[in-house]
Amino acid sequence: DPQASYDVNSHDDDPMPRYDLVDSNRHGTRCAGEVAATANNSICAVGVAFGAGVG
Repeated sequence: DPQASYDVNSHDDDPMPRYDLVDSNRHGTRCAGEVAATANNSICAVGVAFGAGVG
């Protein structure tokens, strides 16, 4: 969701992490996904913030 994300590294609204040699652009995106993950989502992840959303 471009309204919910801003990439301060590249100055754009693309929320996708870019894995480069030093992983310079991934931490915030991964944290947001882990925090807002829902239970029983068919992925091995459980969020820690009930009712949270990203976008």
